[in-house]
Order: sequence, then C-alpha cells, then structure tokens
Amino acid sequence: MIIRKRNLQNLITKKPYRFLYILPFAIGFVNFYTLSNRISLCYLINLIHIPCPFCGLTRAFGEGIHLHFAMCWQYNPLFFLIAPLLLTLFFLNMLPGKQKQSILIILNRHLRLINSIVWIVIGIFLLFGIIRVIAHLSGDYHSTGLIPRYTLLKWINSHFINFHQ
Repeated sequence: MIIRKRNLQNLITKKPYRFLYILPFAIGFVNFYTLSNRISLCYLINLIHIPCPFCGLTRAFGEGIHLHFAMCWQYNPLFFLIAPLLLTLFFLNMLPGKQKQSILIILNRHLRLINSIVWIVIGIFLLFGIIRVIAHLSGDYHSTGLIPRYTLLKWINSHFINFHQ
C-alpha cells in the first residue's frame, strides 16, 4: 500500500501541507510573469534535452491560473490530473475539524480503492513519459513550446559564461 491511514490523515489535517498544494500554482504564476515561459526548470531537459512526464507542468500551472486550458493541454496534459487533485486536497485541508474527520472516515473505508487509483495514476505518468520520449526522439511530437527556446543551462551560459569571453 502506498497510502496508509496515517498518510491520508496527514494529507488532509496537517496545515503545512496547504503550502505544498498551492506551491505549483505559485511557481507557475511567477514563471508566467517573470520568465515569460522561456526558461525550462526541468532537470532532465536541461541535461539531456529530452522531456520527462513532468516537463511543461510549471508552464501549464501558469496558464491554468489564467484559464488558458488549451495551452495547459499543449504544455502537459497531466495538468488536468494533478491540478484538481491538489485543489481538492487544499480545500479538504481547509475544512473545519469535524468535517475533516467525517471525510477521513469515508476515505479510510475506501483505502484499497484509493491505492488502486494511485497505482493507476503512476502508470499513466510512466506511460505518458515513455510515449513522450519516443515521440520526441522520432520527431513526431508537435507540442507548442514544450521545449523552450532557452533551457536554464543555456541561459546561464549566455548570461554569465559567454559574457566574460
């Protein structure tokens, strides 16, 4: 089991988790306005120039905040799986104590189903990642702006390393 009763209780009742649920939206918002979606923050794409299953999520969250859902889909379709989950967890965490406890009781009854769903989501991420890499390597992947003009390493190189030469 990936999620146990204790994990589920922590996800819904611990206040520090609220920050984690909103963090992708905040980073996407900052990226949207400061970096103009031009610089990739993805470690894999910076090193080997191949998109991972998470590539484009930061930009998708930035577009999602502005309700540009077509762009969200183009950057990363998994946004539509992750964003509702994070928002649901955030709002569950904001509920008063009695309501949280009653929801926890219901969720604990269905823990096996929740774990099955988690495994399915992991499978979707892995499958999406494999498909994305194969499509990228074959040249068939036509996603607008998936790989931005600059990766973080190119940006550092152009602004700091080549500047002194």
